Amino acid sequence: MTQRNQQLGDMFPAAVFWAVFGFHVVQFLLTEMVRLHMKLDYDSARMMWGMLLDANHPARMAGGGFIELIVGWFCFLHFRQNGLAGDVLQPGRIGSLSIFVASLGVMIIPELVYDFASQLMPQDGQGPELYREGQSAAFLPSQALGVFLLIVVIAPAIEEFLFRGVFMSTMLARGWADWVVVLISAIGFTFLHQQYTGFGMAVIFLLGAGLGYMRIWSGGVLLPWIGHLAFNLKAFVFSYMYVMQSAS
Repeated sequence: MTQRNQQLGDMFPAAVFWAVFGFHVVQFLLTEMVRLHMKLDYDSARMMWGMLLDANHPARMAGGGFIELIVGWFCFLHFRQNGLAGDVLQPGRIGSLSIFVASLGVMIIPELVYDFASQLMPQDGQGPELYREGQSAAFLPSQALGVFLLIVVIAPAIEEFLFRGVFMSTMLARGWADWVVVLISAIGFTFLHQQYTGFGMAVIFLLGAGLGYMRIWSGGVLLPWIGHLAFNLKAFVFSYMYVMQSAS
């Protein structure tokens, strides 16, 4: 093992923190800060943190993206301070065919899994629920831009940097087997998406595993980022169509 790989492998605990727990830590701290602000000055807190407090705020759905940006930025600073930012942001090899296959795969395979599961466990004539009670993919038409920024722009970039970049790179640098790295990163990726039901999280796990193997095959984060973006873009388009149909 080279000295650089040794240094990267030693960053594994930091990778676990930022990728798996960073979001929850920042979310907790931000929530407590907002609560304190509201106790000190309710009116100014409502004005400053409106997108987090008002369910009808145009940017309400972008709150999660705001937190992911904070986590991603601090993680990047942490690895850059150790001279390893470039190591976890390797683009890898990529071509037109691999982009097509990756994008098509992440858009079609989850649908096939859902359709198959719907045949096995129908619920009142519908397929299995994807979101936990109180959670859904629905949003107000005025929130479409915020949702687009969150799930199409921010989430694929930050989550691929954290999981397929930082998390997987540190494990691979330790010499762990590819399948173990993919498995652990997919579990960590699934843990981040707790708004889903058990079935929904199983789908997310399969997505995480697929993106992980894209990272292994391509040697970088660019291909899994494209796959993640394609998956989320499809989800946004279908959600937006549903929202506009319901509003009409």
